[in-house]
Amino acid sequence: DKVPGLDQHGKEVANFIITMFVLSIIGALTTCIGIGFIVLIVVGIFGVVCPTLGGIRANEGGFFRYPLTLQFIK
Repeated sequence: DKVPGLDQHGKEVANFIITMFVLSIIGALTTCIGIGFIVLIVVGIFGVVCPTLGGIRANEGGFFRYPLTLQFIK
């Protein structure tokens, strides 16, 4: 109740974490055909860059919609 929008921020971050976990599993399973390495690199980059941008935006009082995130929690 004290921080407006905190619930929405939490849901967005949880969806991002779940999506990155699923993509990591897919990347790990597809490393034997070569494409998995690319998926894991992209997941690693997104896993660092997106939370950093989200933190900056939240600090400014805004909302950050994580790209390529599946909406598991509404």
